[in-house]
Amino acid sequence: MVSETAEMHRAGKVRIIAVTGNQRDPQVPEVPTLRESGVNMDATAWFAMYGPAGLRGETLARLEKAMMKIARDPATKDKMVKLGYEVIGSNSNDLAAAQRADLARWEKPIKATGVQLD
Repeated sequence: MVSETAEMHRAGKVRIIAVTGNQRDPQVPEVPTLRESGVNMDATAWFAMYGPAGLRGETLARLEKAMMKIARDPATKDKMVKLGYEVIGSNSNDLAAAQRADLARWEKPIKATGVQLD
């Protein structure tokens, strides 16, 4: 995570040569992305809030509304950005779509490694 090394980078103790996201990190805007450096990939991490399987209706709507309120709170957003996170906030349908896209994207490279899960 860039937030853990940005200060050392600025002090000249380490040199960050690229960031793995699809855009430059605001903490080190001078550092190119992998794609800008000629590596045809990006690898971003994301976090999500999950509930019990089958959560629907009013309960799901209330939880999504509460989470969006937190994600949009300026103090929360500022704190998360300082920790190196980009706060997006989305609903369960967007999360499911993001998960499907990541699974499709990473399935082939993971299978190519031969990793077996127990």
